[in-house]
Amino acid sequence: MSIRDFAVSVGPKASPRQPGSPHSVADQEEIFAMAYIPGTDNDDTLYGTNDPDQILGFGGNDLLVGLNGNDVIQGGNGDDRLEGGEGDDDLWGDAGVDTLVGGAGQDRLIGDADGDKLSGGDGFDTADYVRSGAAITVDLVAGTAMAAGGTTHDRLAGIEAVEGSFYNDELSGNDGYNLLRGNGGNDVIHGLGGADVLDGGFGDDQLWGGDGEDTLTGGAGNDSLFGEAGNDTLKGGDGNDELYGGAGNDSLEGGLGGDRLDGGAGIDTATYGYSNIGVSVSLWAGRADDGDGPDDALLNIENVDGSASGDSLSGDQKANILKGLGGNDWLVGDLGNDTLDGGSGRDKLYGDSGNDILDGGAEGDKLYGGSGNDTYVIDSIDDRVDESVADSQGVASGGIDTVRSGYSVSLSNATIFKGDIENLTLTGTGNLNGSGNGLANILTGNTGINTLAGGAGDDTLAGGFGNDTLIGGDGSDTFLFNAALNAVSNVDTITDFSVLDDTINLENAIFTAFTTLGALVADAFHIGSAAQDADDRIIYDPTTGALTYDSNGNAGGGAVQFATLGAGLAPTNADFFVV
Repeated sequence: MSIRDFAVSVGPKASPRQPGSPHSVADQEEIFAMAYIPGTDNDDTLYGTNDPDQILGFGGNDLLVGLNGNDVIQGGNGDDRLEGGEGDDDLWGDAGVDTLVGGAGQDRLIGDADGDKLSGGDGFDTADYVRSGAAITVDLVAGTAMAAGGTTHDRLAGIEAVEGSFYNDELSGNDGYNLLRGNGGNDVIHGLGGADVLDGGFGDDQLWGGDGEDTLTGGAGNDSLFGEAGNDTLKGGDGNDELYGGAGNDSLEGGLGGDRLDGGAGIDTATYGYSNIGVSVSLWAGRADDGDGPDDALLNIENVDGSASGDSLSGDQKANILKGLGGNDWLVGDLGNDTLDGGSGRDKLYGDSGNDILDGGAEGDKLYGGSGNDTYVIDSIDDRVDESVADSQGVASGGIDTVRSGYSVSLSNATIFKGDIENLTLTGTGNLNGSGNGLANILTGNTGINTLAGGAGDDTLAGGFGNDTLIGGDGSDTFLFNAALNAVSNVDTITDFSVLDDTINLENAIFTAFTTLGALVADAFHIGSAAQDADDRIIYDPTTGALTYDSNGNAGGGAVQFATLGAGLAPTNADFFVV
């Protein structure tokens, strides 16, 4: 026996393969940088090194052991035993009835489906039948693999992944995580239990996910994909494919060709991110045109993800989520309580009927709510909101509508807002300002330092976290305190509190000493600089205007200021409500 070392300058050593990954050019470079250990035509016992080895048994009944390193071991003729040891090894039994033991690492075991024993050992191991000259039937539950026309089968143990042949294979997993690839041929693949990855490859394949959250890819050909149970991802690939989500919240991507997408039970999404042009999708009509020929047929689909180009997406009577992603999109919610997300681009969003959420994305978008209680997300200073347009059923716009803005904004700004908008919520952490209009507004701050101004109308102002300034304006206003108290960083100033018209609401989840909702009891309110008895909880200091909550009355240590009113006022317990 001779050992020849071919370690030459052919590039860096390849890193360990990921589970189920094929050979790469880097893997080939590693082979040529291995110690080459050849056998003879006799019964050899060959041991590798702790580095990557290439061990060839040739003839005879050989024992070939790789030890450490990412080894390539080929048995040759004879009934051989191949042991990979540590590392990510390739074991090829070749002719004869062979025993292949992967050991630790992500190993690839190449049998011939004619009586070999394949034991993966630890790690994510693959039984590879790509080189088979006939179709393969693999059952990981039974632990068998047999070639069409064969009389004996390989015995499999510790195998998680299977590479099929280029013929019509039948591959079946087990209750664990399996990676099953059909490669060529018209294959039938069953994942069974576990979160499996099934890939049909070329040919007209049938893929069945089984239990678990599976990923099914048909590849080229006219494929049929069945997600079955679990939240599955189905990708048809090229060809006229049929995708059935089954139970669970599934994602269905037909790919090129005229496909049938049936979500089944659950909340299912049709995705068109693969398309290079804008797509036109109508859930009401059950059709989608992705520009590659015949339309897709859509059944039991609730949500749609568009492409990177300008899409036209419309919903149906269900609660749909429509995402335009890239491009200048036109999204229509139709009758349900819909969520419209334009993504990048200058989009037009029309909620139509229902209580809709409209978010145009980062560029200047036009948002039309229609009827219902709609929410508009302002994430560009160039966004425009129109609440004056009726819905497709002729119902006039209306409802109680809300703007969620990451910018300082006034609901009375006619350049941005058209129609009646009632509520404003500031988002993010910036120091933003918000003001209302002539309606009864609810203005809510964010975690920054905000100035909220109600204007005309009976308004409700909630500063949230931060030292905010609250201006009720005209009308009978309510000031809500519902954020965690902090005498340093969360003390709001009410500039125009009126004991005749205005009210302060205290959230009992924050003001935990109050267990009964409704008007504050008289004994719990005190005017002075501090609590005077065990019942005092809300203390107004007429000298400074400080408004303090004392969780334990005059016991000490429980007082924290949460607001500042004008000095010299004469409030009573009737000005406070526990909510």
